[in-house]
Amino acid sequence: MRSSWIFVIASALLVSASASAWDVVDKDLEGRTFTHAKVSFGGYIQPRFRFSPDDTEAGSTGEVGFSVQRMRLELEGSFTAPGPKNFPFTLRQKTSIELMPDPRLQDAYVDFALGTPFQVRLGQFKAPSSRANLTSDMGSMFPDKPLIAGFGPEREIGAMFFGWWGQRLIEWNVGVFNGEGRNRVSNVNRKLMVVARVAFSPLGSPGMAAEVLHDWSFKDNTTFRPTFTVGYSLTHNTIGPLGQQEAILAHDVDGFVHWRFITAQGEFWYRTSDFEELSVSDYKQMGWYAQFSAFWFGVPWAQDHLALLGRVEQGDAYIPTADIAPAGPLDPAQATRRITGGLGFYAGRPMFRLVQDLRFVASYTVKQELEDLPLHNDEFNLSMNLNF
Repeated sequence: MRSSWIFVIASALLVSASASAWDVVDKDLEGRTFTHAKVSFGGYIQPRFRFSPDDTEAGSTGEVGFSVQRMRLELEGSFTAPGPKNFPFTLRQKTSIELMPDPRLQDAYVDFALGTPFQVRLGQFKAPSSRANLTSDMGSMFPDKPLIAGFGPEREIGAMFFGWWGQRLIEWNVGVFNGEGRNRVSNVNRKLMVVARVAFSPLGSPGMAAEVLHDWSFKDNTTFRPTFTVGYSLTHNTIGPLGQQEAILAHDVDGFVHWRFITAQGEFWYRTSDFEELSVSDYKQMGWYAQFSAFWFGVPWAQDHLALLGRVEQGDAYIPTADIAPAGPLDPAQATRRITGGLGFYAGRPMFRLVQDLRFVASYTVKQELEDLPLHNDEFNLSMNLNF
């Protein structure tokens, strides 16, 4: 069995130079209700080297060494049948498994689609609460997502109505979830979480496949397509037993801009938690980030393969209404600011179809603690990503 997996992965890597996924099946079905079937196998691997110093006074041991941040395998399939004009019926599925540090299910869902505007998704998938979360690690700018990506819901089990119009001029998502996180067998608290998102892209949009784009990231490789997107999401959830319930309400506003060799995006997250029990302190959560990538325009070869990267972010996971100070420098509730700069190399064409399929990113992050509890934990990362 193990040798079979090795053969499959090796084969996928060999064909990755021409595609970001291996089409196992892609054929027309003559004389059947479904007229086309497609099955693709792919994934990505992200090894990296990380260095952060010791801070014995604060109790931090730091880190020096190599790791495999992610090793993901993905299987996707679709069946298409004729439908009303411009509204073909499509049945899709996606399954993804993360292998590091231990095997665990990531995505497992089925889509029922009538064209692009009317689609329903059932299973385990990402709740539409944050642009940073909705963008796959396969196409992220830096090895780690922004701080606020960990503030809201991530993968959840539930159902979602979603769709878009035209070249994604308008996108919408409305989902109902258990709110218990991924890989849970039931809804423990018998309450449901609602997450909704809407986004506007007046010039059209490539979606959220990647945070670094290039002229030829689009299907039309001869013409650059400027684009910008403004999005808003709302999350409402109630957790805890009767009499001790916590009501959660969160807002997220995001923006995205791309023009030729420059891509930029940002988000602002704000959440309130209101406890039913008066003895428990209510709290707020707030954070934001802004990031950009810029290829070296006007420099032959470099303008297609080298990009300067930057991100500034700030987050405070716990802002209590009562005067409660963080327990120490390592308290995750301490407000922090992070400033990250980096240089990315993107293999790109003609070797790979997309700019992010093979990339190397060297980055350095300055971490600032904002509540007078300093911690020497700046970080250097050298990471690689290969999509297959």
